[in-house]
Amino acid sequence: MTEDGPNAPPRGTPAAGGGGRIGAALRGAAWRGRARQVRALLEEERELILRGDLKALAGHAARSRTALDDLVSTPPAGEAPQRELERIRTTAARNRRLLSALMEGAAEARRELAQHEAARKRLGYDRSGELVAGSGSGRSRRA
Repeated sequence: MTEDGPNAPPRGTPAAGGGGRIGAALRGAAWRGRARQVRALLEEERELILRGDLKALAGHAARSRTALDDLVSTPPAGEAPQRELERIRTTAARNRRLLSALMEGAAEARRELAQHEAARKRLGYDRSGELVAGSGSGRSRRA
């Protein structure tokens, strides 16, 4: 079935995105545009990680996944642009290290808070201001 109509390419010429040099150039431009979008999203991700904005980071993940899927589904024309792919890999690896450090920092903060809470439950003061041990109820008693 052929496509006839006002938007159909003239007979004997490749359709946009088809074969030939023009099609290859269009595919290459589309791939480069998607690669730039992935890099931009990785930079946004870096900023969110550095700010510690986990809520925004969770929403950002879906956009990044979609952009990466689009990049993978659009094969580059001709030789694969290795330099661009290496930039993306390097940036993603940097973000992975930053995210790991953020998560380790959050885990350390939780551990310290738990230690402080445990210490608060073990120690207390009586009415005269003397330190007493084992005051888990909030009301202090003399041992």
